[in-house]
Amino acid sequence: MLPHQSSYTLLGVPVISGFTSRRTNKTENWTRLFSIIKDNHIYLFKSRRDKKPEEEISLFGAEAERDRSGKLNKDFVVSLKPHPSLLDQDHLDLIYYFATDSEASITDWLVSFNQEIEAAESESKIFGTNIQVACSKRTDGLLVPEIVEQTIEVLLDPELHYLEIEGFCQIAGDTQQMESIKNRIDYGMVVDFSAIQDPHVIVGVLKLYFEKLKDPLLPIELYEEFEKCLKIPNNDNKLIAIKETLKKLPDENYDTCKYLFDFLVRVSALCEINKMDATKLSVIFGPSLIRRDNTSSTENIESTSFQEELIRILILNYENLLLNDLDNEEFDQNNFQSKSGIKTRVIAIHPYTAQGKYQISFTKGQIITVLKKDKSGWWYGEIDEETKGIFPSNYTKEITRLGQFNNISQETEYVSELTIDSARKSNQELSQKLNSFKQKSGVEGRNALEELLIEVLYEMKMLKIQLALERSERIKLEEKFIDMNKN
Repeated sequence: MLPHQSSYTLLGVPVISGFTSRRTNKTENWTRLFSIIKDNHIYLFKSRRDKKPEEEISLFGAEAERDRSGKLNKDFVVSLKPHPSLLDQDHLDLIYYFATDSEASITDWLVSFNQEIEAAESESKIFGTNIQVACSKRTDGLLVPEIVEQTIEVLLDPELHYLEIEGFCQIAGDTQQMESIKNRIDYGMVVDFSAIQDPHVIVGVLKLYFEKLKDPLLPIELYEEFEKCLKIPNNDNKLIAIKETLKKLPDENYDTCKYLFDFLVRVSALCEINKMDATKLSVIFGPSLIRRDNTSSTENIESTSFQEELIRILILNYENLLLNDLDNEEFDQNNFQSKSGIKTRVIAIHPYTAQGKYQISFTKGQIITVLKKDKSGWWYGEIDEETKGIFPSNYTKEITRLGQFNNISQETEYVSELTIDSARKSNQELSQKLNSFKQKSGVEGRNALEELLIEVLYEMKMLKIQLALERSERIKLEEKFIDMNKN
């Protein structure tokens, strides 16, 4: 089963509650339990006083009906069959039976079951709806569907190296597992994507979400306008027209575009390794992200070419079309600076090489002052007065706010601890590679050893640079701290 969390809470009014007798088609004995239907589940307690349920059964996608077989030694019985995607593979035929002592009471329970089953489907479904539906379920105000954020967050985890897999985004995931995840999400279950071992399944669920949207990410009503943009012969004017059309997107679509195309840009940036350039990605994602409404077969062929070209342009010109306002747009300093003038600072936990003219490169351990944050995950910051630009925030970790500590020694010690911790993780990775090398022999072993030595020398060089930068940073901070005390 996929991991999910318990949904029971003491809050809320039950649809119905009372004692029922329960058994399954796997057992013969009836058990008397205090039962509560609410929040799209039936919760079963040993007694009325218990606060924690003995068992909970999801009603998402379930089927409930009267059982009149006469084979259960009870007269008033309701059978409940959970949706198969919510069951273990060994129990796909599981059926629950609930019995009461009168026709009136069992009728009430059957009505309550079906009422909550119907409500569950309408309240939680996000596949096959619009982006606005998924965003409206968020409580943090972000205008990106959680399924998009959660899948991409796992896929971009630098420690998993998923983007380096050859054929990434192209290799099909297990259809049955993807359908199971889709159903779980649509039935309101919490899916932990970090616990899913196959990255192709995670990408598959992401693509499936966009494929099933009632109105695509780039809405049908803007299809013809985007089409006109691509017919403009001058490339600069074409990009200007596309950018103006993108501004007409609903806020939820625009922010989701930023988030998704950021991901696609990072995938294509490693195309020499994963063999997935902008053209291949546009073929895979194009038909899911923009489409006509009710097209003929001839129009479909023309649409495919247009879809792929538009998506390819968006990937190749992502910074210009969706991100270049980060370094020239006015922003509220109060978002990143407290009343006492404390600024948000981050430390690089992974090295990063700029992929475009608006980006900045950094090595592991470098400190960046954050000047602006964007919902896409790209932040605008500075390493020094001359090095400013955007960078992927998931390659960094917030360390402190300048001025937070009582003295400069505390802050320097804190930064050093993080640096040492980062170096320790690098050593662990090298140790694992050394153990792997020990198991090899011959030419393969010599090649592996050579690669390992090159990496060790590189890490030593980076450590020297890091220590020099740290010393320089400490001196600057000490001078700033002295000036603050003088004032």
